[in-house]
Amino acid sequence: MKCLWPVNHISIDAYGYVRPCCAWELWDVKTPPFNINENTLTDYFKSDSYTSLIEKMKNNQFGEGCRYCMVQEKQDIYSMKDESFEDYEFSDTFKISNMEIKFGNLCNQGCVMCSPRNSSVLEQEQIKYKIDTKQEKFKYHLEHQARSKIVDNPWYKNEQRLNEVVEMASKSKLVRFTGGEPTVNNNLFTFLSKLEKLNSKVTIRITTNGHTFNQNLINILEKFDNVILQVSIDGYKEVQEYIRWPSVWSKIETNLDKMINMKNSYVTVISTVQVLNVGEIDNLIDWALKKGIDYFNAYPVWSPSYFKPSLASQQRKDHFINSIEKYKDHDRVDYSGLLSIKKALSNEQDKKSLEHLHLYLERLDKVRKTNFGNLLKI
Repeated sequence: MKCLWPVNHISIDAYGYVRPCCAWELWDVKTPPFNINENTLTDYFKSDSYTSLIEKMKNNQFGEGCRYCMVQEKQDIYSMKDESFEDYEFSDTFKISNMEIKFGNLCNQGCVMCSPRNSSVLEQEQIKYKIDTKQEKFKYHLEHQARSKIVDNPWYKNEQRLNEVVEMASKSKLVRFTGGEPTVNNNLFTFLSKLEKLNSKVTIRITTNGHTFNQNLINILEKFDNVILQVSIDGYKEVQEYIRWPSVWSKIETNLDKMINMKNSYVTVISTVQVLNVGEIDNLIDWALKKGIDYFNAYPVWSPSYFKPSLASQQRKDHFINSIEKYKDHDRVDYSGLLSIKKALSNEQDKKSLEHLHLYLERLDKVRKTNFGNLLKI
C-alpha cells in the first residue's frame, strides 16, 4: 500500500464529498467524487472513487487528489502518507479508525490564505465585492456547491443520513470536526449529543479558530472521556487579527483559558506558516507555551502558491531558521514540523507570485479597512 489513510479513515468535506484523508484535493480529481448528500455512506466503498484509489494504492501509486503528498515526497518533506505508517497498522482492507467531519463551510472568519470552500465569510465577501470571482477555483467552488446539493440537501439535515454517520463515528477511535468553523455550527452540538449516547469513549478532536467556545459546548464535550482542542492560531496579537480576520486577540486568550481548564481536554495550537508570518512565528510559540498549552505544531502553506513561506524576505526566513533552534529538544513543540517549514524555505522568491499576493491583499484591505503594509513586512 502506498498509503494507509484510505483503509483507516473517512473524511467528509465541506461539499459532502467523502475523501480518503483531509489532504486529498478535489481540484485534481477526474473520477466523480462520492457524494454523501445523495448516497448512503456504505455505498462509498463500492464507488468508483474508492475502488480505483485502492487499486492504485495496492500498486504503490498515488491516487487522484494526492497532489500535496506528491509535492512533499519530491522535496523529501514529511507528509500525510508518511504519517499514516506511524499511526496505523498495515492493512489493505477497510476498518474505521478515525473520521473527519465538516458541516459545510459556515465560518465566522475570512482567513487570508483560506478559500470560499471552507469559509462562508470569504464566499460572501468575494461575491459582494467581486474579489477574484472570475478565477477558475471560485467558479469551481460554486459549481461543486450546486452539483453536490450541499446547500439544498445537506447530509446533516437528513436524519437517516446523519444517524448513519454518527453510527460509523461511534465505531471510530477518534472523530475530528473541522470547518468552516465547527463551534459556530449547531450541527456540531446535535452530532455530539447523538454520539455521546452511543459511545462516550470516542476521542473528540475539534479544529477551531478559538473565537467561539460557549458553555453549552463545554457541557457536552465534558461527557466524553477525551477531547483534543486544536486551536488554529497563526500569529501573536495583531498578526493573528490580520491573517484570521476579523478575530479579536482578547477573545482567543479568554477561550483558550476555558479550554485548558476543562477536566478532559488536551489543548494544542497549530499554525499555518506562510509568507505573512514566517518571521514572527517564534513570538507565537513562546506565548503559547507560557499560556500552558499541551503542544504546538506547525506546517507550511502550499496553496494558494502566493502564500508560500519561501516568498518572504531572506531576513525573515533567516530569523525563522535561527529562532527554531531553541525548540529542538522541547517536549511540547513539534520540531519535525518546524524542520518541514525550514525545508520549504529553500525555494527562491517568485516575483509574479509576490505581485499576485500584494494585489490580493490590497483588494482585501480595501473592503476590510485593514492595511497589511502597516503590520506585515513581507
